[in-house]
Amino acid sequence: MKTMVLLLCLISSLSACVPMSYVKTGASSAEFEQDKQACIYDAQLHVNNDPMMWPMLVSQCLRVKGWSPGR
Repeated sequence: MKTMVLLLCLISSLSACVPMSYVKTGASSAEFEQDKQACIYDAQLHVNNDPMMWPMLVSQCLRVKGWSPGR
């Protein structure tokens, strides 16, 4: 149970680190949320020992999926 709570806290803090204003022509906010969650999941799998790297990986993943940071 403690592990699950810790994981949820880390995910929440990661979400705060990833800029929320990404844009993609023709995409909806629901599509962004889906892509963001997939990128967070991938980041967790690849660097689970260093959560400080997650924001950078999530940002790179979103860019690969066609999202650009908004203004």
